[in-house]
Amino acid sequence: ARIELPVSDLARTLARVKRRTRRGAARPDAERIGRVAAAFEACNALVSAHDRCLPRSLAITHRLIGVGARPQLVLGVKLGPFQAHAWVQCGDALINERVEVARLFTPILVL
Repeated sequence: ARIELPVSDLARTLARVKRRTRRGAARPDAERIGRVAAAFEACNALVSAHDRCLPRSLAITHRLIGVGARPQLVLGVKLGPFQAHAWVQCGDALINERVEVARLFTPILVL
């Protein structure tokens, strides 16, 4: 995902996510989703997640689609000072963010 963003523009990247997400299962296996979330959480010990929410969320989204889930990539913003953030959800379950953090942002795009 870190390579995809500089090579392809954001619009193309998001269009690809949208196409792939439509193919996911309507009722994904919660155990598989949990394993993907745990694996990416474990990666935080090896690679800092700081200021990498979009590429990490893209990677998680692609992996979840790969295991048959239908994740939602959420892009949100907040003002004063302006900040943008990305995270992944499956239904109401947040995959790579805490509720306390996601609440601070207003979703502007959900794929």
